[in-house]
Amino acid sequence: MCTRAPERCPSRSGRARNSFRSCGGCGGFTSCGRSTRRRGSWRSSALVWPNACKTRRSSCWPTLRCGALCTSWENCLRRAHLEQGPALYDPQEHRALAFRYGLDLGVWCLSYVAWPLGLLGYPDQALTRIHEALTLAQELSHPISLAAALYYAALVHYLRREGPVAQECAEAAIALSNEQGFALYLALGTNVREWALSIQGHVEEGMAQMRQGRTALQAMGATLWWPAYLAWLAEAYDGMGQAPEGLTVLTEALTIANNTGERFWEAELHRLKGELRLALSAE
Repeated sequence: MCTRAPERCPSRSGRARNSFRSCGGCGGFTSCGRSTRRRGSWRSSALVWPNACKTRRSSCWPTLRCGALCTSWENCLRRAHLEQGPALYDPQEHRALAFRYGLDLGVWCLSYVAWPLGLLGYPDQALTRIHEALTLAQELSHPISLAAALYYAALVHYLRREGPVAQECAEAAIALSNEQGFALYLALGTNVREWALSIQGHVEEGMAQMRQGRTALQAMGATLWWPAYLAWLAEAYDGMGQAPEGLTVLTEALTIANNTGERFWEAELHRLKGELRLALSAE
């Protein structure tokens, strides 16, 4: 069904009302795949949603614009766009949409704002935003929105190099995902937990879980952010004193980044590559 969603996007069909649900699915589907070209095509379509929807009786267009802005890395890295999603979210008007379209877009936007803020060097602002996302998700009593917020909270604490807190958030996401059957957030949470374990000295346990999470994501075809996950694996190899294995993983990560255009983690890949080469030369 999601593979057909692009055919129903407003830029192709002109039917904004009927395209709302299908484009949401299109965004989620293409976001998990490796094709940056397809994701770029969806984002271009998504940016016409506000104008297409705001003339309707439905006031869905602010929520759609939130999703369009926050799902694009190019837009997320522009601070002027970062805050538009949460600002456009109206709790009274949009909360019910979470039960219709899968995720609460207020939680989604706050979470997706927090992560790039951390990448851009604003760790305190990132922490504030992710706390807002968690609070909103808990108020909603919407399990999958809470699982998403917990996962992004773990990522924010990862960027802050706060291993124990990242592990706590990841384990909460894992427990909730196990209870509710959320396979994606179970695998994603496992990836963050494994990194948190490795930097706290439990490297072998972290490595085993890292492979488990990677296998689960591969089985689902969820390959977005793959270079970042491979960077975590390389970091774990470094902790075990296995520089050659870490360099092999980084070569794979850089190849994927080059092939997909997913370069937001590329600087970290090169930094780790330098660290591992130094470790190798010191042996």
